[in-house]
Amino acid sequence: MARGASSRSARYGLPAEIADLRTESGPNESSALRAPPPARAGPWDEMISLRPLKEFVQKLNPDHPLRVVLMAEPDEIDRDEYYVKLTVWLRLLPNEGS
Repeated sequence: MARGASSRSARYGLPAEIADLRTESGPNESSALRAPPPARAGPWDEMISLRPLKEFVQKLNPDHPLRVVLMAEPDEIDRDEYYVKLTVWLRLLPNEGS
């Protein structure tokens, strides 16, 4: 065990094994303990253009919530982010009957 590791674990409330890793590992060894970034492969990592939607909302009243929200978005967003936001945008669509 590294010198002072047990005192560190007691001081910070860490188990001795974790204190040992923090004190004995160098920067390269500790980075091996980190999870790699998620791998994204295929067409799902593409960005989606919001330009057609922005052209559509230009026809709405300038104070309409959908127009305000979409015009604040960047021109392209990640596909995952698009699917999350799409449900909100659909709720903000103007209804012709109401």
